Amino acid sequence: MRRSIFSIIFLPAVLLVSASLWSCVNPQQVELLEHLAYKERHRDGEEKGREFFHLLRDYTVKGYYTTRIGLEALGYPGLKTMWAEMPGCPHTDDPEHLHLPPPIY
Repeated sequence: MRRSIFSIIFLPAVLLVSASLWSCVNPQQVELLEHLAYKERHRDGEEKGREFFHLLRDYTVKGYYTTRIGLEALGYPGLKTMWAEMPGCPHTDDPEHLHLPPPIY
């Protein structure tokens, strides 16, 4: 049986604290989501919720760390420029290079 996002995450909030997840105060939200996030806090019957939560968490982390801000946070060296301007071929008069088109800047 397929369950919707509503029945996986939002319905438990309504049933356990008689409020929607978004209207819960922070400690209530943490309590509800900790059961999905941490293995030692898992409850029976919430397997699909755990799968969804882990998938969403993984995609969030991957999405963040593949942005410029995420790569900067990691200190990714590929963001640093080596040259102010790309150098051209140092031997332009080489006969082997005569057939190449001029560089486009």
